[in-house]
Amino acid sequence: MAKTQLAFNWLSEFCVRESLSGSVGEVHSSLIARSMQFLGSGMVEYTHARKIMYTPFPFPHAQLSVCFTSILIIVIPLLIDHHIDDALWLGTILSFMAVSCLCGIHELSRELENPFRKPPNDIPICTLQAQFNEALITSYAGFHPDSYFEAEKHLPQLMSNDDKRRQQRRQQRRQ
Repeated sequence: MAKTQLAFNWLSEFCVRESLSGSVGEVHSSLIARSMQFLGSGMVEYTHARKIMYTPFPFPHAQLSVCFTSILIIVIPLLIDHHIDDALWLGTILSFMAVSCLCGIHELSRELENPFRKPPNDIPICTLQAQFNEALITSYAGFHPDSYFEAEKHLPQLMSNDDKRRQQRRQQRRQ
């Protein structure tokens, strides 16, 4: 999320800056506003999709689904037997098909709900912490696409004291 938000901010800032500088030509402000609106709508839809993706299926609903499937496994054969009096083999086949379809749908929903088989009440703390750390690092890294690395300016700050001493000794030897 942090990288997407950062890229969105860069793109928005770039569009506004280029529009204000006049480098895009004679473009009406309503067109620029509409493009910014499309960018904002894209971010809204992205956050909605992300929210749906990371929200776990409610545990009580899954347990009720298991209970109702178990009850239907018992009740359906009795109902089919009650309604089909003449052909016993037809009732057997229909009840087997109905029960196996319900069990198959239930197993499919369990697999789609959690494909990696974590415990049902497990909150993904490690994932949430990693996402939070990534957001902090990205936000406070100070990197901007317009900035560039000036070695003379930033190198003394990035070097340790030992590295600085080694560099000074090398320069003294050369002289």
